[in-house]
Amino acid sequence: MKNWIILLLSATLVFVSYHLFVGGNISYVPSEINHGSKMDKVAANKNQIAQIAAQTLADKIEDTVEPAPSQVASHAHIPEDIKASLCSADSAEHTCSINLNIDYKAQLITKDNKLKQSEINVLLSSTNFDDVMQDIANNKTNDDAFVRENNYLDLLNNITTDIAGINHNKLACDNTLCALSINAVDQKSWQELSKQFFSSIDDKGNLFIQEANFSDHNQNTRVLFFPGNRNAVVTRMK
Repeated sequence: MKNWIILLLSATLVFVSYHLFVGGNISYVPSEINHGSKMDKVAANKNQIAQIAAQTLADKIEDTVEPAPSQVASHAHIPEDIKASLCSADSAEHTCSINLNIDYKAQLITKDNKLKQSEINVLLSSTNFDDVMQDIANNKTNDDAFVRENNYLDLLNNITTDIAGINHNKLACDNTLCALSINAVDQKSWQELSKQFFSSIDDKGNLFIQEANFSDHNQNTRVLFFPGNRNAVVTRMK
């Protein structure tokens, strides 16, 4: 009798163990299969990153055109002498509102006709750059300047028609220089416009650019250029 009881208990344990094992298989995934799935995802991500990197490199190569503009950074500090010669007295600290009641453009060029980069940087980062552009537009005195501005506006309008990412553009020229303000939704749109506009056959001379910080949602890029002017650029000693 005891033997029958032992055999019955053994059979019951085997039956329960079998069903537990079969039930466990429903949610069990072997570690090597899970690892393989992760590796496939990593491989796919690597391919995606490689494609993006290759495209970025291609864009950079494509966007390297002549003439090469000087990149201008926003100023955290404006030298006191530059602020006194260019900016309104009520300009806030570390900012400059260009004083339009003086010949501020004369402050951008040395007596031997070299261009002063530090002063140009301050003008490009000024808080009243739109007013500066209007002042430039209002102070043309020769026919060549009117023709130049009209030609550049036509060129700009033709280019921006084909670039969806340009929201706003403005251009002004006087007898010696031109200013450009562009609002682009991303850097690619700006670079495409820059490539087409500044690589055209006419000589736009020395270029100074304050490019938008697109990562900070700033879409406005400003440019100052001196058509036909290839004079030396003076960099201020720190």
